[in-house]
Amino acid sequence: MANSSRLPKFAMLFLTLGVLALIAASCPAGSDTDSDGIVDGDDNCASVDSPNQIDSDNDGIGDACDDDDDGDSVANTADN
Repeated sequence: MANSSRLPKFAMLFLTLGVLALIAASCPAGSDTDSDGIVDGDDNCASVDSPNQIDSDNDGIGDACDDDDDGDSVANTADN
């Protein structure tokens, strides 16, 4: 009789694991506003399609969104 009480515990464990797997599968991995394949939380320029994620001056803002992508304090439009 002792073994028969284990079956419901195992059944409940498998049921719980199955439910957790279904929940995890239904949750989105994250939005990708610019559709460049990089989720917004990891994207250094979430508003512009920039799959290469280049950040020349390493300021955390991708070159596609950076007004001063070389970090010399001169705007790209006025820079050489």
